[in-house]
This record gives sequence, C-alpha cells and structure tokens, in this order.
Amino acid sequence: MKIAAGAEWQKSDDNIVQIQIVPGHSINLNAVGSLIWIAISQGKQESEIADLLVAEFDVPPDTARADVTAFLETLEENLLLER
Repeated sequence: MKIAAGAEWQKSDDNIVQIQIVPGHSINLNAVGSLIWIAISQGKQESEIADLLVAEFDVPPDTARADVTAFLETLEENLLLER
C-alpha cells in the first residue's frame, strides 16, 4: 500500500496534512486523517496504523481498525492510494 504516484501533499508544523486534489483545490486532513496519511507515507501497514490510532487517540482497537479501513477505502476510491 502506498500513496498514489502524483499525489501532491505537504505536512504543516502542527502535523496537519494538506492534499492537492486537482490544481488549485486541496483538502486539509484532521488529526486522525493526517496520522493515517503520514503512516502510509512511512510504509506502515493497515494493522500498524490501527495500533497507532489506539495509542495516540485512546480508541478501542475495533473502532481504530474500522476507521482505518474506511479511510483507506475512501483514499483508494479517490485515486489517492495504491494497494
């Protein structure tokens, strides 16, 4: 799993990720989305990312796994993630 080729993004000083969708239009990810995005960029796998959410945000493991899966599916549907 990796960030799609050509996906332009940057991380701010407060660890918020901004992704350029198309030229001139971008989105800012919240803290959870930013953590997931950065973990993907570091080569982490889905289960490792869920573990990070549990540790960082003190959520139940089942919730973390479901949230990560849903977010990854959304990224893939929007051509921002390659599996």
